Amino acid sequence: MIQFTSKSDLIYQDLRRQIADGTLASGAMLPTTGELGELYGVARETINQAMKRLTADGLIRRIRGVGSTVCGKPDAVPDNRDIGFYLPMFGRDCAEPIVARAPEFADIFTGAATEAARHGYRLTMIPHLGGTLEENIRHYQVNHVIVHGGDPEVFEQFLLGGLFRKLHYIMINREADFHSINYLEEASVEEIARVFRELACNWGHRRFAVIGTEVTSFAYSRHIPAHQLVLREFGTYSPALIKRIPERMTEADFETAVDGLLRLSPRPTLIFVYRTRFLGGTMRALARRGIRVPEDISVVTAENEDIGEFEFEGIPVTSYRFPTKREFGVLAVRHLIDLIERRVEAPIHAALPLNYCRGETLRSLQTESPCRFDSDDIPTGIGKEQCLSGNGCRNEPL
Repeated sequence: MIQFTSKSDLIYQDLRRQIADGTLASGAMLPTTGELGELYGVARETINQAMKRLTADGLIRRIRGVGSTVCGKPDAVPDNRDIGFYLPMFGRDCAEPIVARAPEFADIFTGAATEAARHGYRLTMIPHLGGTLEENIRHYQVNHVIVHGGDPEVFEQFLLGGLFRKLHYIMINREADFHSINYLEEASVEEIARVFRELACNWGHRRFAVIGTEVTSFAYSRHIPAHQLVLREFGTYSPALIKRIPERMTEADFETAVDGLLRLSPRPTLIFVYRTRFLGGTMRALARRGIRVPEDISVVTAENEDIGEFEFEGIPVTSYRFPTKREFGVLAVRHLIDLIERRVEAPIHAALPLNYCRGETLRSLQTESPCRFDSDDIPTGIGKEQCLSGNGCRNEPL
């Protein structure tokens, strides 16, 4: 298992920075192992691990019975194979493995670290050590960085600091307001609208409903404007086509939602269910009313977990899957390496693709496409055959 930056790594980086900026001058004696342990609040073995790395770098000389002496400054240019991963939500005390505390970020980091290693790069977590974003990144002396922006202020700090002009970088987060920087977006209205247009143009569903959570979740909040945008293009939008279900759902909630949809005239030909946990209630409510899926109405679901070939009561369900958090990290590193190795030109502004998973709950209403779905708009990473002809879900490792 790949873990976050250890305490020995942080101590190594801190001492290395002090040697680089002259705080610890050439010829100076370092505090003893015991003194450093008290200073950083760690055991002697942790200090020894950091000191061994500094010795291997040629930055200090350790003589038994005498102590450790600074030999000189590190090279001005950092190792070109080192990538920093800045997570501003974690401070110095959160640098130890925190899979149990923050599995979402652990998965992103693990995916990124695995992909970096596969290409011969090393990934180091950069926690928030205080000060500005630029100071935190410079502390680790890297040429390349992935910045996970927790809020708009992170982007503003990065742009105002000017460091983005000197590094290969990519920002990742939930949505982008800055189109002039390298950015990987977790989900976008445009990408979800692409899926809805596919359902409309390639499968003939011009009037479809959405069932999802009443809680304002990020991804679901992207589905609603995308739904409105596409159905307005076809002149079939109605607010009554959107049904919100409480997180503590009951069968009665689904009964009410499905009854409301079936009373519409004309009624929807497809129900798009956001998150698989709402699928069972929707399917059971339809069955109790004698509505067959997909003969009478199609059902498609979306999920941001690795659902693979999802089934409901033995029936393969047609679905769209967001990349998992691990895949999110993999794709971030891939985009960054493309920049480092000059396979693409900046700026990159990409959205994570939704991958089509073929099932038996989607029925085509036509023999010929009534409108042109522009397959050239499919984001890099999705094969046209997978999106358009329904050849199955791309579940192989990225």
